[in-house]
Amino acid sequence: MKLNETSVKKLCGEAKEAVVFGFGKYQYKELCEEINKLGIKAVHSDDYEYKHEVDKNAPYSPFRYFKFILNDLLIENYKRQQKGEPIIPLFFVVGLNENEYDKKQIAERQDHYDKWVTLTELRRCYKLVSEFGDEITDIAKNTFQFVKLVSKENTYQLQAVDPFWRDEQWKAAWEERKKNPDVPRNTPHKHIFWRETFEKLLKESSPIKDSSPNEPSHYKKT
Repeated sequence: MKLNETSVKKLCGEAKEAVVFGFGKYQYKELCEEINKLGIKAVHSDDYEYKHEVDKNAPYSPFRYFKFILNDLLIENYKRQQKGEPIIPLFFVVGLNENEYDKKQIAERQDHYDKWVTLTELRRCYKLVSEFGDEITDIAKNTFQFVKLVSKENTYQLQAVDPFWRDEQWKAAWEERKKNPDVPRNTPHKHIFWRETFEKLLKESSPIKDSSPNEPSHYKKT
């Protein structure tokens, strides 16, 4: 695979690092290797090194391991924004030429043994974009960049695509999913472990500390 350098650097902006997620059939690991050849330090989900204790108190599972990378990167980018540094983009590869993922499938429930980890990662992206207040929403939208690879003149261009949560069919499927939760909302499994840890790390990373014990949570249900 040979990448069009201009298309990659246009999406990276000033960033000298990148994280790459995606579907294996859309060659996200090959994309990661090629981005490195352009002088941008890129890692994919198997090679990412955590910088924060985002998984503290959460039971281990392979699904959580990859989803927590998204939490960790967003905390890191929150800190970078406070310092005026370029945020690190996460390229989520969701298509190759004319082939793209099924957005509606992201909202569907799978049997535990048939779950696709990539679909759980996509749902975590949406929750991080939508549940933690306007500032985090803006940073998350700039962090999570959905892309596809398009072959053109013996190279591949990295092309931005709309996030799945803008799709009307997905919105309808998500509303149906919320009507039938797999476990009750606000139980430790679904809420306490990752959301409260994420909020705690955000507050610790904020330049302004509020010592009020009654400070409201940023978390809102989606």
